[in-house]
Amino acid sequence: FVALNPETGELADWGPVPRVGGGNFCAMDSLGRFVYGAAYAGGHFYEYDTTRPWNNETGDNPNPRLIGAYPGDITRPRACLAHPDGRHVMMAGFAGYGMCGGGMAIYDQTAGEVQLITHENLVPFQSTIALDALPDGNVVGGTSISTPGGGHPQAKEAVVYVLDWATRKVKSTFVPVPGAPEIPAVIVGPDGLVYGAASGSRFFVLNPQTGEVVHEENLSAYGGTPRKLFALGPDGMIYAGFTGAIVRIEPGTFKHQKLASPPTGISAGLVLHEGRLYYAS
Repeated sequence: FVALNPETGELADWGPVPRVGGGNFCAMDSLGRFVYGAAYAGGHFYEYDTTRPWNNETGDNPNPRLIGAYPGDITRPRACLAHPDGRHVMMAGFAGYGMCGGGMAIYDQTAGEVQLITHENLVPFQSTIALDALPDGNVVGGTSISTPGGGHPQAKEAVVYVLDWATRKVKSTFVPVPGAPEIPAVIVGPDGLVYGAASGSRFFVLNPQTGEVVHEENLSAYGGTPRKLFALGPDGMIYAGFTGAIVRIEPGTFKHQKLASPPTGISAGLVLHEGRLYYAS
């Protein structure tokens, strides 16, 4: 686990989490004073209290602490989202070895309880690999039909779905890019539309109320789509960290502009903090 102080530029290595072992934290988000992370390979869901010292999950009062583990249902997490209600955080991803279809775990910070939703009750035989929230609180998911643990894919194409937050039931599913096996990135724009990327860096804009694809374009000239491709800027613009370019997208017109070429390929991102954009390589 590493931490960067943006004010001083200090980058610190805080050491490993023994339980995670040879795995990794695949997705993270923050809610209040807590940072949440979802780890491979045990489907571990962790909470780190930033007001207390990091102790590598050791001792009687571990920090980070394990909220739950969901091997099988979410062995390979890919997405983590703090819900705008300020109370819940969720993680989702691929199923276990030889399996098809990944679930979602939703943690209630107030109650201290976790709800697991299996793939059968989301999009059967697909895995959620991207998440964001709509202005009404409903959750948008992007899926993958892939089975990286060695299972046999059952579905034909990835979808964008809308999860009704009140009932925790999927209310609608859409196919923004026919035939695409994955939708690794979604973000809700200031206009309420869903901006996303499908396999092959196929950029699309979807109306989540009607399912209409109002824009689609091939942006593969910018490179591939790393995890957490998009970030919403305070200027209302959408920023994208493709593997070979940092790009600004204008909601409404859908115009895009290359801002910079990274010196090394972007493999994870993005964080916008006080006018600076951070990514991992």
